[in-house]
Formats: sequence, structure tokens, C-alpha cells
Amino acid sequence: MSHFHVLHVYSLLRELSKIRDHDALVSQQVERAQQQVSEGLRETHSSSDVVQGYHQLYELHRARLEDQLLQMTEEKDCWSKFTFSLALKVIKVKKLHLVSELHVSEDGWFKTAKHCLLYISTKDTQDLHNILELTNYWKEQLIGLMSQLKKTEHAQFAQVTSTQQGIAKWSLFLNTKNNHSDPEYDRAAVEAIHADLKQWSHMLALQCEEYQGEKQLLFQQKLNELRNVLEKWLDSSLQLFERHTPPDAESVHGLQTIRELDRVLSELLKQFDIQVSGESGIHRLITSLVGLMELWVSKTYTDIKQPAARSAMAKSDWPKLEKAMLDWQNLAEEILLHFSIAQTETQKDKNKPDLYRATTKALDDVQEFVSSLSNFTESENQKLQEEVTSLHTGRTRWMLDLLLAMIPDQSEEENKDLNHGYVPQISLQALSEDAERLSEKLVYFTSIINRSCTLILEEKTAQDPNETEIENETKELKKLQRDCDNWVDSCKILLSGIHGKSEEELIKQPGQPSNSTEPAQIMETQVTEDPVMEPRPDIENIRDGNEPESTERTDEEPETQHQERELTDCERPVLKLIGHDGNITQRYLDDSCVQLTGTEELVVSPVTEEANRAFSDLTTVVLLQQELNYSEERAKSAEQRALEAEEALHAALEKVQDLERQLQSGPQAEDEVKKTPSPPPPTATAPASPKSPVGEDKPASTITKTK
Repeated sequence: MSHFHVLHVYSLLRELSKIRDHDALVSQQVERAQQQVSEGLRETHSSSDVVQGYHQLYELHRARLEDQLLQMTEEKDCWSKFTFSLALKVIKVKKLHLVSELHVSEDGWFKTAKHCLLYISTKDTQDLHNILELTNYWKEQLIGLMSQLKKTEHAQFAQVTSTQQGIAKWSLFLNTKNNHSDPEYDRAAVEAIHADLKQWSHMLALQCEEYQGEKQLLFQQKLNELRNVLEKWLDSSLQLFERHTPPDAESVHGLQTIRELDRVLSELLKQFDIQVSGESGIHRLITSLVGLMELWVSKTYTDIKQPAARSAMAKSDWPKLEKAMLDWQNLAEEILLHFSIAQTETQKDKNKPDLYRATTKALDDVQEFVSSLSNFTESENQKLQEEVTSLHTGRTRWMLDLLLAMIPDQSEEENKDLNHGYVPQISLQALSEDAERLSEKLVYFTSIINRSCTLILEEKTAQDPNETEIENETKELKKLQRDCDNWVDSCKILLSGIHGKSEEELIKQPGQPSNSTEPAQIMETQVTEDPVMEPRPDIENIRDGNEPESTERTDEEPETQHQERELTDCERPVLKLIGHDGNITQRYLDDSCVQLTGTEELVVSPVTEEANRAFSDLTTVVLLQQELNYSEERAKSAEQRALEAEEALHAALEKVQDLERQLQSGPQAEDEVKKTPSPPPPTATAPASPKSPVGEDKPASTITKTK
């Protein structure tokens, strides 16, 4: 026993030594772990210090960069404003009519477009608010109608279920009695059956009356109201969506969604109408069941009224009643199948969908569509505002680039002194491409804004044609379109001038005489000699003479000379011309005049091809007119000679008649005739003498004048 204790003590000592060794090992591991943790903490602290230092350095660098960015932004804005102001100053000083019209059209279009966008956004907000109110009202009314129909359906289902259970109870009772070898039917059973049948028929008759009474009329009125609200909601949604949809976008998802919602919601209201009116089959089946029951109610009532000695009902009627009970039970089960609460999931998929679940899903779809419509409208308005701002910025930059492109290039020696990278190199090709791109965008977004505002005005005109706002907005739309067309036309004229003419022809405003002697400022359609430069000899004479006595005299002389020149210019005839670009030019008629062929009239010398053709036609007309005048003169002279010959002929005829009368008077007349023989020769030659000069002189004069 003691040996066992010794062994046990030894084993305990060995275990104790093992535990001590293990504790020592664990202690060493703990110490090493503590050392590692302390080293990790030191590294963490050092790393955090480094990270904090880097963070501070990053914050300093970020602050410096933000200051630089802010400074650069301020400088950019300042230079942008300065450049724009300088460009407007150049346009005003140099009298750049087309560029000024370009700027006026752009600025007017931008302001009008912002006004139209504000008008569209305001109308969209009103329509969205109206759509949201209609949605909430329609949703509340539909949910209320659905809850009432649910209550009615639950009540009807409970009554039909109770009737079906009672029929099943009596059917089982009759089956048990009829299957007995010697059935016994007492009077109490007939009375109980009569009471139940009477109660069931009365209850089902009340259900039939609900489909034709005041309650059903209220349901129909509410459904009609829901249809009207739905129609207004769909019209407002469609108008709002079409307002922001291009006319050629027929396959847009939003339009398809509206059409699908119209179909689903109309079908939903149709199903509610069917359920309210009882056309789903419930009303017909209940009416049939009531009619069958009333036959047996009257029959059992007749049997009950029989004397007490006789049986309440004949034995042959009991199997008939059992068969009728089975038919009623099947008919009641068929009625229950028409209620949505009695359908299983499989029956719902096979026969028809659940009306209430479909209604809940449709309401969720409507709410989702309203949210998407609101987001779509806001995004489209935001896009339009961004595009209008982008167009404003792009057209302003294009105008500045155009001014830089219109400035004449300097020589290479002058460019050496100003050789830096701040002056951009603008190519005419890039300028034309940018102008084409901006014109296309301008026309497109003008049509978009015009179409949206026109749709709004059509809606308001249909509501109130006499509203003054319609007339004001119509004027704004016309101004928007006019500014768009003016900008595009001015842009085309300027580009055609840059490519087809020199840049200087676009810089100078036509119709304004210049004090400069540079040939670049003299246009082909203007006067070749500047009237301001005409009094130069007078100025040279003043410089060559004695010195002026006082500065007042030298100041007065140019003023008097300038006044004389103005009077001279006012006296000269001036012709004002309207160019293809809308500018008005003037030219003095006495500067370049030519004489028409064959006349002493002076006309303006032709410049263009059409003018040359007109000038040649005018010369031909003048020559033809001269020939016509010669022909008229010859005709008049011939007519005069013919009149003279006719008068001579009449005189000769009168003399002949006198001679004939004298011959007929007697011998005295003959003696007188013999005494005066000279008259006959003139009478004989008188007819020939007037004819011969006429016949001879006429061709001679004609030939002479023709030559």
C-alpha cells in the first residue's frame, strides 16, 4: 500500500515538473509576445507620426493648390470678361454691323430661351403637382372601392358557405334515411327542412338584390368617377411626356409605359365593373339556386299544411329532394369557386388572376411611373438648360475666334517681337466646322423649345382662348425663332465673306466713309475716291505758306474746309444700295458715269454681269428708239406729200369741170376758150405734176435718210 502511495507521489511530482516546465515555456512565449507587441506599438507610433507628417504636408500642398486654382479661376474669369468687353468695344468702334448683329441675335436668343425654359419648367411643375394629386385621389378611391368589395365578397362568401354546409348536412341526412331498408320520415324533419330552405332562399335573394339596388348604383358611380380621373391622369401624363419627347421618337420607353398602363388600368376597372354588376357569373348562379330552392320551399310548405293524420311528404318525393340537395350542393360549390378568396394558387393561375393582387401591383406601377416621370421631366429640363448655356458659351467663343480670324496677319518681323503662345492659331476650316455644328444645335434646340412652348400654348388656348399670356408667349416664340434665323444668316454671310472675299471687307461696315488711306477699307460697291481726302491740296498750300498767326486761325480753317466739303457732298447725288448681307451702302452717281450710245444722257457705269447685260440691252433699246423716230419722221413727210398731191388733184378736177361747163354753154364759150388756149396744157399736166414729185421725191428722200 505504501509502495502504491510512493508511485502515486512520483507521478504527481512528474506531472508537477511538467507543469512547471510548461509554465516556464508559456512565460517565455508571453515575454516574447509582449516584446513583439511593444515593438509593434513603437512601429505603429512611428508610422502614425510619419503618416501625420505626410498628412500635414498633403494639407499644405492642397491648400497651396487650392489657392493657385482659385487665383487661376479668378484670372480666367477676369480675362474672359475683359476679352468679351474688348470684343464688344471693337465691334462698336469699328462699326462691325454684321458681327454686332451676330452678338445681338445671340444675346437675345439666350435671354428668350431662358425665359421659355422657365415657362416650360413652371408648367411642368404645375402638371406634375396635378398628376400627383390625381394619382393620390385615384389611389384612395380605388382602395376604398376595393375594401368595400372585399367586405361584400366576404359576407357573400360566408353566407354561401353556410348555405352549402347546411345543404350538405341535409343531403347526408336524406342519404342515410333513403338508404335504410324501412325509412321513416317524420313531420318535424319536413318542417326543419322547410325552415332552412326558406332562410337560405331569403338570404340568397337579398344577395341578388344587392346587384340591382342602391349599393350597386353607388359602385357604378364610383367606377365612372374613377374612369374620368384615369382619363385626366393619362392625358396629363401623355402631354407632359410628349412635351419633352421629339416627334420622331415613336419607340420611346415612356410612351410604351403609358400605353401599357392605360391598357392595364382600363382592364382593371373593367374587371371591377364586372364584379360589381355580377356579370362574372355569381349573380346568375345565385339566381338559379334561389329559383330551385323556392320550388321546394313552396312544395314543403304545401306538405306541412296537410292534416296531421297524413304524412308530411310522400315517400317518392324524398329521393327527389335528395337529388335536388345534391344539385344545390354542386351549384353552391360552383358559386364559391367564383370568389377570389376561395381560389387556390393553382386555380388562380389557370382560371383568372386575383383582382386584388392585380390592383395592388397596378397601384405600385402607377406610383413608380409617376416617380420616373418626375425624374424624366427634371432631367430633360436640366439638359435643356445645360445645352442652352453651352450654346451661349460656344457661340460667344466662336464670335471671338471670328474677330481674331478677321484681323489681318502681321509680317514675320513683327511676329518675332510678339512670338509667344498666348495667341491661338485659328484655322478657317475649324471655324467653319464649329459654325456648322453650332448652327445645327441652335436650330435643333430652337425647334425643341418652340415645340414644347407651342404644345403648352395649345393646351391653354383650348382652356381659355382670351388669356393675355398666350399672346405674350407667342411673341416670345417668334422672337426666339427670329433671333435663331438672324444668327444663322449672319454666320453664313460672314463665313462666305471670309472664304470668298478678303477679311477686311467684313471688318468695315458698308456705307460708312473712312479716314484711313488703307486700301483694305475700300469696298468695291463704294465710291472709289474718298470725299474726305479731296481737300488735301488746300492743306498742303496752308503748310507751304506762312506760319499761322494764332492757333485759333489754324483751328478755324479746317473747320471751314470741312463744312465746305460737307456742303459739296450733300449737293452731289447719292444712291443707296441694300447688299445681300442687309447692309446699306452709298455711292455718288457722278463718280462713275458713262454716256449712252447715240445720246447725251449719263448713266451709272455697270459693275456686275447683270448690270452689263442691262446696259447692253438699254443701248439696244436706245438705237431701236432712234430708228423708230426716223421711221416716224419719214412717215410724217410722206403723209404730208400725199396730202399736197391730193389737194392739187382736187384743184385740177375742178378746172376740168369748169372747162366742160364752158364747152357745153355755146360758141361764146368756145371763142373764149380759143382766146385763152393756155389753160388746157396746165390742165393736162396738172394731174401729172403733183404725182411725179411725190413719186420721185419719196424714194429719193427715203434712200437719202436711210443711208
